[in-house]
Amino acid sequence: MRGVGAGLRILATEKPGLFDIETAQYVGALAGPGLRVLIEPKLSLGRVLYLLSYTHGIGRLLEKSGALGAATGLVELMQALYCQALERGLRSGVVRGYERRCEDLVFLRGRPDINALWLRRFGTFPPVSCEFDELTVNTEPNRRLLAAASRLARLESDLPEMAQTLRRLSTLFDGVSRVQYVGRLPQLRTDRRYAPFAPALSLAELILENSSLELRDGRLEAIGLLVNMEDLFEKFVVTVLSEAMLRAGGEWEYHPDGVFMDVRQRVKLTPDVVWWAQRNRAKLVLDVKYKTTKQGENPDLYQMLAYCVALGLRRGVLLYADAEETTYLIGPAGVEIHVLRFDASGEPEEIHARVKVLAERLIHLAEDNFRANRA
Repeated sequence: MRGVGAGLRILATEKPGLFDIETAQYVGALAGPGLRVLIEPKLSLGRVLYLLSYTHGIGRLLEKSGALGAATGLVELMQALYCQALERGLRSGVVRGYERRCEDLVFLRGRPDINALWLRRFGTFPPVSCEFDELTVNTEPNRRLLAAASRLARLESDLPEMAQTLRRLSTLFDGVSRVQYVGRLPQLRTDRRYAPFAPALSLAELILENSSLELRDGRLEAIGLLVNMEDLFEKFVVTVLSEAMLRAGGEWEYHPDGVFMDVRQRVKLTPDVVWWAQRNRAKLVLDVKYKTTKQGENPDLYQMLAYCVALGLRRGVLLYADAEETTYLIGPAGVEIHVLRFDASGEPEEIHARVKVLAERLIHLAEDNFRANRA
């Protein structure tokens, strides 16, 4: 058995060269020499795309694009979308920007580093250690755009012409460093010059954060484009519910800091969402799970009980992708844990109708919490 960081397990069978692959919460593709693994979502590709449009700000791009009709899977879809977005941004050429540099120069440029001059060179010059801003194409936004194009071009798909287009577009980034991005990217700051690239940069972030998986066994190396459905479902539900519950006031906080189980604040808790009436006064706590369960799972229930006790709430909500709705009453603690269901399948109109119904239920639970706390 071999584990992979994408929630995959590769299991050897009794037949040599034949393996079973078990998947978890990821969908997408893995590709390498003589290897291609496709992980299809339970939801339709259109629904996955709809969730992505909410969480990554690419809704307008999707409305104008015909990529969904040509795409047969997630990889093909992302290749087609990124080709269109990058081509539109590059109509005016690659953007140049100022980057801060620190170099030892023969002639003074910018601001000299006095500390380096005295401590490292003992007052001897040239060269002079200088800090200066240089106008260059080798900026962080351009490095991300190039890296995303290179990643997608390496993935095998049913649209080989898209990979060719991506390789052609990559040649336009002459002078831009090739960076290997791994994990979550820091927030990117851009100015109005990068406005034409806004859709491409949003897609690049999605591609780079979800394609850094590498599977190595000897000389085997695989690159993937994988979307964490658990993370995507959680972000989508939080976004649409916060929008639907604006009229009820208060403040929604996603993954809040400052929640601890104990008085001395040694055991930190991180619920998905806390709805605050005001700071340090919670109205409701909500945890979202991309799981199919009968009536909730024990670890999730223990977790929610800890959240409620820490926040001083009588009621908390576990929201599953598929579950039989029920309520658990924890007698000694006086806490009710409500197991609710949110179905993300169907057309957007159906999904938003369910959001409205769920929002009303959460508002009532929050009001019950408020009355219980006052009593």
